[in-house]
Amino acid sequence: MVERAWPRSSREQRRNAILDGEFRVSGEVVRDLRFRVLPGLKVEGQVREGVNAPIRFGVEILQKGDDFSVVTKPVGWPSHAAVTDGPDARTLVAEKLGVAFDEIWPVHRLDADVGGVWLIAHSRAAAARLYESFDVGEVCKEYRAIVPALPWSEGEFRAGIDGKSARTGFRVIRSFEDVCEVLLEPVTGRTHQLRAHLAGARASILGDPLFGGIMVSGGLRLYSRRIAIESEGIDAIADEPKGFVPSEAVFSKRGRTESIRVSDSTLDALGRGHPWILTDTETSDVGGFRPGTLARIRGSDGSDAGICRIEGPGRIAARRFSGHGAQEVASAALAALRRRSKLLAGMTGPRATTAIRLVHGEADGLPGLTVDLLGDELRVVWMWSGCALFESAVIDTLCKALPFDPAVVRVRNFADAPKGEYVCVDVARGTPRSQPFEVLERGLRFEVDNGLSDPRRSRAGFGLFIDQRANRERIAGVIERRGGGRWLNLFCHTGAYTVAALAAGADEVISVDLSNSYLQTLQRNLASNSLGAGHRAVKMDALRFVEKLSNRDRFDGIIFDPPTAASVGRRFWSARKEQAALVAACLEHLTPGGCLLVCRNDHSAKGRLTDVVTRAAEGASVLLHELRQAPPSEDFPRLEGFAEGDAFEAVIAIRDRETRPAAKKSRVGDRSGQHASLRRPKKTEEEREIKKARKKFRAKEKARREKPVEASPEKQKHGRNKPRPRRRGR
Repeated sequence: MVERAWPRSSREQRRNAILDGEFRVSGEVVRDLRFRVLPGLKVEGQVREGVNAPIRFGVEILQKGDDFSVVTKPVGWPSHAAVTDGPDARTLVAEKLGVAFDEIWPVHRLDADVGGVWLIAHSRAAAARLYESFDVGEVCKEYRAIVPALPWSEGEFRAGIDGKSARTGFRVIRSFEDVCEVLLEPVTGRTHQLRAHLAGARASILGDPLFGGIMVSGGLRLYSRRIAIESEGIDAIADEPKGFVPSEAVFSKRGRTESIRVSDSTLDALGRGHPWILTDTETSDVGGFRPGTLARIRGSDGSDAGICRIEGPGRIAARRFSGHGAQEVASAALAALRRRSKLLAGMTGPRATTAIRLVHGEADGLPGLTVDLLGDELRVVWMWSGCALFESAVIDTLCKALPFDPAVVRVRNFADAPKGEYVCVDVARGTPRSQPFEVLERGLRFEVDNGLSDPRRSRAGFGLFIDQRANRERIAGVIERRGGGRWLNLFCHTGAYTVAALAAGADEVISVDLSNSYLQTLQRNLASNSLGAGHRAVKMDALRFVEKLSNRDRFDGIIFDPPTAASVGRRFWSARKEQAALVAACLEHLTPGGCLLVCRNDHSAKGRLTDVVTRAAEGASVLLHELRQAPPSEDFPRLEGFAEGDAFEAVIAIRDRETRPAAKKSRVGDRSGQHASLRRPKKTEEEREIKKARKKFRAKEKARREKPVEASPEKQKHGRNKPRPRRRGR
């Protein structure tokens, strides 16, 4: 392995480096020359300049012009010598072209261990002209690399390098069992750009010792394949190097389950039901495993803690898994389907529901994978790339068990995806619809989008929050029992609550959202259900809308389902900071006996939502008649000890018909009718006096500075009494 990472080293160099303790295996110094490195272990060491000269490969001329040549640069030879009298690829090129060394000018650089197409100018003037083609973006360069299987078929990496912007387009050309061949087109030309971008995507190039690539025989699997400059008539292609695709197994094929060690704190979390193994200093390095590889969890004392699937380097090292092979995966999928048998039986009839979550990730024993049934289609969402190893077993099981043969859409929605744009949505089976279509919920029609209309946009949602189905039914029940009423839907999204409220008999519904596209979808949903009378859509920030309400505005019900965070112009909305104040304002705008639904999607929020609502009611001097939990729909089960997997937290508050003696509130019409709970508290008498004193002092200082000063003739002569610059913070 050391020889693969240090190809120009001699046998004696490698032996001495190992005996001197310059190499570590999983953080431990190893001096045993016969030590066997098991799959998945990380080897670290300092690779210096080798004593062996690189092999003198032949240089091939691919294209020759009047003042330029396109040649093949040999592997192992740097574009420019790193040390005096060191190996230099220009020497071989000059020999091949029959010119002196100082009569050629390389137009672009290639790393020493990268071969392939190389553009050479025959004069300084030609080099300057070709440089300009690079500067204006006229050059088309293409590279090929072998990397561990990528989760995306094509896209563009946009992560910066050394503080500078960098862009690399890519497309998967061929796929093998564990690896794939990817075409790379650099838009910018930063140092090691291609290698850094692929490493950032957890797909370091095979044989790349600089960026953590898996060592394979034959070295780095990256070569420059093509260069083209249309204005210069340049278009040259290099042949694929011999043995470019490794014949050896890249990942372990030992036929048995691997194992990883975890910390005691991780074991405690697993014992409490949490299914993730988070990366820490005591957890085994998992960079050498293919994402999705099955491994046995071992404690620091060697105890067995079950089975997991490796995720790779990053925040989550692995995810606990319920079984070993395809049979266990199929059993978990069938069990999830049985738990939803009641919902599946209700897919027909006048109150049919055809949008159902069939698999809910960790709660159904299939970590990081969700499957939604949308009419006659399945929408499969990957939360991590390891889903590739068990997704097909899940899809096959569901398709066989359903009474129809559904088309399948695959969506990749990775929270830790590198910066860029990728084709995240594709077709896994059948012929799904590529445009928005309608599904049913309790007989009502709603527009959904499976993602194929914009495949480069990664999103877990599809235009309808089906986890809120049970709450929409609860709100409809309240409206039916009360015989209508006036309702307010804040952060209305595509208006599912609005449609449900109007269908249940609400007299008036006001829908507030800042997104024009959401409001347009809302109008289409209303039209599909022949609703719309008594509805008003308001394109505005929900917080500002509530601030502008007068104290006389009252609603029989308010739906408050905000995003965790959002930017509104120069204003930033944070549920954690501003939710309590807005809940208080909503409670004050309820009629006696009015209903408020409050939802929270922040999994890292501290404290219970019931406590937030209770404190908000006390601050608004509002008595609550009832405060009860409003959990998600039954197809979104909760896994005890795993808060990150919860769909949301919600409560329904009913305002009491009695009123509590309240503090003085803002008068109707003062300062745009802002509500007292959303405005700053009034200043004390002492604070007002201090403010007056500061204002008076600033006025005196300003008058003093602006007063003209008559200088004496002597001072005028020497240029004194010039106005001084104003000091900040005076």
